[in-house]
Amino acid sequence: MSQKVMWCIGLILTLIASPVYAIVVTGEASTFELAKQQAFRNAVEHQVGVIVDSERTTIDNDVKQNQILSFSAGYVLDYTILSHDVTEPEGIHIVTVDVEVASSVLKNFILSRSDSSTSELRGSVLREQIQSYQQQLEEADRLLSNMLKYHPTQSQHIRLTGEHSVIVDSRRNVYLNLPYEYFWNIDYLKSLEELIQSLGERMPRHEHGHWRIGGALGFDTGVRPGILFNAETKIRRYRITDKTFMDAIKQSFDNREFVLITINSSHNQSVINTCVRVDSLYSNAGLNDIVLRSKRSTTGVLSVPIDAPELLDDNTTIEVSLQKGSNCPLV
Repeated sequence: MSQKVMWCIGLILTLIASPVYAIVVTGEASTFELAKQQAFRNAVEHQVGVIVDSERTTIDNDVKQNQILSFSAGYVLDYTILSHDVTEPEGIHIVTVDVEVASSVLKNFILSRSDSSTSELRGSVLREQIQSYQQQLEEADRLLSNMLKYHPTQSQHIRLTGEHSVIVDSRRNVYLNLPYEYFWNIDYLKSLEELIQSLGERMPRHEHGHWRIGGALGFDTGVRPGILFNAETKIRRYRITDKTFMDAIKQSFDNREFVLITINSSHNQSVINTCVRVDSLYSNAGLNDIVLRSKRSTTGVLSVPIDAPELLDDNTTIEVSLQKGSNCPLV
């Protein structure tokens, strides 16, 4: 049975330069509160855009799942209810709201600030600000988690190259040597970077740092030609101050990539099912500072012990795939 995952992530609307927008929107739902929240969502998505992650899973060319996650880098700053009607007999609430939307990357910042010395507090507006921003965080958590779960199984490619060989060491142990190459899935890196642009701030080119909370994720686009021995690597680096986001990224890119090697006989009997660790296609440039090397590829030889050569036959098949250590046998 073959299984293939196809996904795409794209910015649907162009982000507008101004940080605050006002718009009149309408929401419809079974209750007033749900209709109001739908109006808020419509305002945020219309004014600052929405990132949509569409994941389609096919098994033997048959679509089994079509999951869509969305996220908007904005939150409700202020609002005024203009009208509220209920249709009869359906009982559908229709709410028209004048909404101010603030656009932001997800980081530590002030949601609102009083411009006077009075002690009056618009509690309902502040509540909506907090709830809107928390919802934004939850949507971003789900989207980031959905992207990271494909590393390294879909984020990178591996293939066997050249001819295999069999060697015997000084202790008479038999090994099957398999030349290989593995490299980044560029479409995955593009999608991940587009999401990271909304989760963090683009850093100046020569800025580096060490953070007690949060960190940075960089995308290395290769080496720019320069003076001999003075070529300069171009890295787009994004500062991520949200600790939850950065912890998820660090947990995914933890320098523990393995190749799962499965060798089956013609009777579908497992001859070898083991993992071999390989070098990562990324590096830690500093404390909590991860750089994904998009142009890097790794070649080498997978050396696999053959403990039961009598199980091999003419129709033996070899499969290799990239896995995390937690998905490998005996790792």
